[in-house]
Amino acid sequence: MRPTPLAIGGRALGPGQPCLVIAHAGHAHHGSPDQALRLIEAAFQAGADAIAFSLFRAEELVVRRHPERRELEELELPPREWKRILDAAGASGLAVVAEVYDAPSRDTAREVGVSARMSPASDVDHN
Repeated sequence: MRPTPLAIGGRALGPGQPCLVIAHAGHAHHGSPDQALRLIEAAFQAGADAIAFSLFRAEELVVRRHPERRELEELELPPREWKRILDAAGASGLAVVAEVYDAPSRDTAREVGVSARMSPASDVDHN
């Protein structure tokens, strides 16, 4: 039985295919949409094939009194900003990967039409 081919952003993956280089930006934008756009440009200039961002809603991850809630809220971007950023990433020619941590972020990624979604390794509920 042959494995089903997998593709990200129109690029075939698997034996005999070139390596797909993903610039994993995560949340290195530090809550700044402009910084996220600069990360896209840097990934493109570096020759990456794709860029991956981490999308989450703090309220979906931790309770209000959690000691790290404020830090998460500072990193969080609203859905309309994610749409603008992810659209810009796609327009740059990079495949766009969204690492989604919660259902609302998954829905944002679906609406934008990212090339691929991934879940954090410890999460099996939100994809």
